[in-house]
Amino acid sequence: HYCNIQKFLRFANDRSRVQVVVTTSLTALRLHGVVPRGFFTHIFLDEAAQAREPEAIAPLCLATEDTKIIMAGDWCQVGPRLLVLGNEARANGLDVSMLQRINRFYNRKVLVSNTPSVTLLKNYRCHSEILELSSALFYNSQLSCARASESHPLAPYPLLFVCSSFDDTVQSCGESSDANEASIVLQQATKFLHKWPEQWKENYCIMTSTKRQSNLIKRMIRNPVRNPVSHHNVNTVYNMQGQEYRALFLSTVEPTDENGKSLNPTKTPCDIYVFNTVLTRAQSLVVCVGNPFLLLKMERHM
Repeated sequence: HYCNIQKFLRFANDRSRVQVVVTTSLTALRLHGVVPRGFFTHIFLDEAAQAREPEAIAPLCLATEDTKIIMAGDWCQVGPRLLVLGNEARANGLDVSMLQRINRFYNRKVLVSNTPSVTLLKNYRCHSEILELSSALFYNSQLSCARASESHPLAPYPLLFVCSSFDDTVQSCGESSDANEASIVLQQATKFLHKWPEQWKENYCIMTSTKRQSNLIKRMIRNPVRNPVSHHNVNTVYNMQGQEYRALFLSTVEPTDENGKSLNPTKTPCDIYVFNTVLTRAQSLVVCVGNPFLLLKMERHM
């Protein structure tokens, strides 16, 4: 008894047939004037910490004082801070999600025992060692692993860093370094795929910081001489939210200015929110390839 908004709008004469309507925040605006305020007894906002506040408000306009509103999200991952770039918009708080703002309000105004919020501390996706790093860096070491950890036979420890270069000059960023790192990433993916546990299927991803690097890796994959594996799933960090992979191979090379500052600071894995989101896409293995010296320079500019 659920449907999307298009089907719901077709049930003009008998909307009681539907108990749940699934839609995006902004598409919910199409219901204004179609159903009366208070028509929905409950409004659930998923990924509420990732939505900008005007987007979150749209479905709430359908509520009355009797409507139950449930918002879920994680503001320690990619959210409005990386989407709202204007100085005036930031000065007026649009880089903070409604969920985070309301949580701050309750923490100041309401006794802990009466706070209408719940923090989910059990993780059902990540290997315990991957989760331990994320938990220590972002969640005050409060998270715990709720599933058995499965390791790759070639990687007893699920977090690996592979150095692509020891050149600490910013000028080392360019087409040659892109190609070198792309080759290393493909070598690493191929190595682990040759010993891939059968029960894992081929649920893995090569993730890059830039579209340019993603396209380069795809071209290399199409060359059977340079790459013996015929298929790889290649994506960018722009499209990581909501994804889940058994293993993640991350290429961190990206363009910088002459001082080592990222030219795309809202999408670089050196941003703490991007890093946390990328890290927690993986269930069992993360292989990160990069130049540690240049990554440190980029991090200092964040």
